[in-house]
Amino acid sequence: MPKKKEKGRAASNPDTRRIKTLIAAVEEALKAPVIETASLTKIRDGYLALHRDDKPSFFSLLLDRGEVRPEDLIPLTEDAREARKDPALWRNLMVKLRSGVESPRWRLFRQFISLPGGLKFLLDLRADILAAQHQGAPDLEPLDDDLKRLFESWFQNGFLFLKEITL
Repeated sequence: MPKKKEKGRAASNPDTRRIKTLIAAVEEALKAPVIETASLTKIRDGYLALHRDDKPSFFSLLLDRGEVRPEDLIPLTEDAREARKDPALWRNLMVKLRSGVESPRWRLFRQFISLPGGLKFLLDLRADILAAQHQGAPDLEPLDDDLKRLFESWFQNGFLFLKEITL
């Protein structure tokens, strides 16, 4: 007699179909020049549907698939070596280099602020990353760093204003 699927699954038995579907949605969004709201909603909803035990597997794939590729960055660093004697060329190359080293994940995360509840989603995502690290998941520091940098850029002194709300 087949066993019924249990609500709580062991971490060693992740729902690979659901994780692969979610990673495919992330990869599709990252390929687009502009990440559409529908894509962000699909990713958010897919993530929220993951079981807690599936999240470390998703995070590992997100680290691998949402990273700057060496073949995109190495030519820029080689061009930088050649451009160091030409100030105008150097400045233009630095713009390309800064853009080139930006994590595609950071670009994706940054877009979630446009969704209703997007900030809460990102805060909860970071809490899940920290929890997974605490439970012994492989190094997820690059994901955490992407989110920390994003929050720091949004919540710098001078951008937040606290006002007392009165009648």
